[in-house]
Amino acid sequence: MVCDPEIARAVNEFELSQELIKHEQSNGSDVRQHEQVERKQKAFVKQVIAFTATIEKMGNSFLEESEDILVLDTRDIVDPKVANTVRNIEQIGNDKYHEYVRERLGKRTTPLSDPIKQNKLHLFSRQELRSDSNEKRQISSLKQSSLFAKLYVSCQGRDS
Repeated sequence: MVCDPEIARAVNEFELSQELIKHEQSNGSDVRQHEQVERKQKAFVKQVIAFTATIEKMGNSFLEESEDILVLDTRDIVDPKVANTVRNIEQIGNDKYHEYVRERLGKRTTPLSDPIKQNKLHLFSRQELRSDSNEKRQISSLKQSSLFAKLYVSCQGRDS
């Protein structure tokens, strides 16, 4: 075969790597995926058993007739905004994907290098930010004005 020296070098490296793999496999070394290791499989079985025990103890929330979404371990009803997000997340993702393809690949109005806008969806772990109450703002303002008054008095005492 007539080829470029660079291609010949790449072919030789590939052949050497394949021989090395065959040699390691013949020595009995472990070439399994990490999910195929017995320790991982035992941990998975343990997690499944714990999950089924929780469902048996607390009841199967999937058999509930309610439209509400429940937290499995506490049986708390999630916020309606979170439930709406869970119900519509697939459609939201599909819409965002089609918008991305249309704007960047179809119309080419937006460059591929532009960042994708973050979706601010209501999730289980993210809670609404509470606005400070009027009382808290007033207390903070009074503390600041008290500090300025003390500084002013201390400056007046230095001049005399």
